[in-house]
Amino acid sequence: MKKFKRIFVVEPAHDISLLGKYADEIILLSDPEIPASCLFPEIGNKLQDYNSEEDALVPMGRVSACTMAGMAVAFWSILNFKKFGIQKVFISIGIFLNGDYTFERIELE
Repeated sequence: MKKFKRIFVVEPAHDISLLGKYADEIILLSDPEIPASCLFPEIGNKLQDYNSEEDALVPMGRVSACTMAGMAVAFWSILNFKKFGIQKVFISIGIFLNGDYTFERIELE
C-alpha cells in the first residue's frame, strides 16, 4: 500500500528508487544545474499543487534548494489552510536512514 499520492524530491543526490514503494508519483523539484537565483520560481511552481494531506517532501541536495522548497511548501500549505479553513496543517518529510526512508509528520503552527 502506498503511503502518499506524490513525493516531491528537492534535488536528487542519490538513488531515489526506494521512494517508489511509498508514493504513486515522484516529482523532482530541481537539479544541481539550476542556478541558485532561479531556484525559488522553479521549485515554487512545481509545488503549487502540493497537498499536505496526501503528499510528502524529501529534502536532499543543496541547502539553498532545500530551504527554498521548505519555504514554498509552507507558503502553499498555509495558503490552502486559509483558503479551505483547514484547522491544522502538517508537512510530511522523508529522511533517508539506515538504507530506507522514514517519514515524519510535522505540524505548522
